[in-house]
This record gives sequence, C-alpha cells and structure tokens, in this order.
Amino acid sequence: MGLVLAALVSAEVVERRPDLPFTRFRIFDAFDLLVNKEGKRPTIDLLNTFVLLSCASVSLFAALLLRGIGSARPQWLFILAGLGTGFLALDETFAVHESLGHNLGFLSAVPGIEHPDDLIFALYAVPTLAFLVAFRDLILGDRRGRLLIGAAGVLYVVAAAFDVLVDNPRLEDSVEVVSSVCLLAALTLMASNRILPPEPASTRRTSLAGRDKPAR
Repeated sequence: MGLVLAALVSAEVVERRPDLPFTRFRIFDAFDLLVNKEGKRPTIDLLNTFVLLSCASVSLFAALLLRGIGSARPQWLFILAGLGTGFLALDETFAVHESLGHNLGFLSAVPGIEHPDDLIFALYAVPTLAFLVAFRDLILGDRRGRLLIGAAGVLYVVAAAFDVLVDNPRLEDSVEVVSSVCLLAALTLMASNRILPPEPASTRRTSLAGRDKPAR
C-alpha cells in the first residue's frame, strides 16, 4: 500500500492530448503508466455499476449472515461472488481493463486481437469458470439460481460478441446490464434460500391438514 501511495505521489503527467484515449504518467521518473481517459460516463454504464455493486453488497451481506451456520462453502461462495462483482463494478467505473490494455500493447500481436483490452476482458472468464466449477454443486442445487446464472452467462457472451463484431456500444452495454440484473436476481435468490430455507412440502401439507381438521 505504501508503494502504491508513493507511486501516486510521484506520478507526473507527461502526455495528455485530445486525440489520444489515454493520459501518460511518469512514475518514479523510471517508467510510463498509461491510464484510460474517460469522459462523462453514459447513464447505462452508471446503471450497470449500480447493479454490480448491488450484487457485491447482497453477496457479502449473505456471507456475513451465514458465518458459523453449517458448512463454510456457501459462505465462501458469497464472499468470492462479492469480491468478483465488486471488482467488476470498479472496472466499470475506472476502466481498469482498458488502462491495462494501453500498457500491454504487445498483446495486439496475438492473432485475432486488435485491441489488447478485449483480450484482458476475455481473460476474466478464467476465474469465473474456476468459480463455477468449484461451487457447481451449490449452484446446480438451486434450480432458479442456476437458470438465472446460466442466462447471465449467455448474455455476457452475447455482449462480448457485440463488442467484437458490432460497432454499437449502446447495444453491448444494454445487454451487459440485463446480464448483471440476472446475476443479481440469482445471488439474491440463492442467498435467500440459504439464509431462510423453504419449508419442506411435507411439513406444509401437515400444517394445512391440521388447520383444516375440524375442532371437537
């Protein structure tokens, strides 16, 4: 943390031009750091950030409520989901993968890659898949949760395809928001089912039978 603060203090703007998508900073007078230059954020981007922050809040609150209850795996599912969606909200706000792309220009030499930040964003799928595999039993055990997570994944792939194949950022961003909303719904339902498990059907039938039985 101290090194990061020292780098921020030593940072000096050495290049900022309207025709460039980044600002060049000189760090410790030793190397350059390119930071993506964002203008006014579109409303739909702000909406997606809000939904992702909601995902993180729901997940971390669920993890807190599940502490000490049964197995620790459900708690870790929500902890990691909260950290992951929190990072995505940070990325959406401060264009983290775009800034990384500006500094890793050599990635454009990879066949089929025109913008390095596209490859970096695609690599986010690696920890996502690892998460899904590690907690597949908990995810598959929740019917509505798994359907919503599946929908979120499909929409994420569609948004990535729009980014590569269609020059329509508004359409891509709209699909991303719907994907994030599906993820929020999935996490909320899964948290609810873990914290307040549904009453078994046999118990409900017994309770109803008791109410319907005439008093003597």
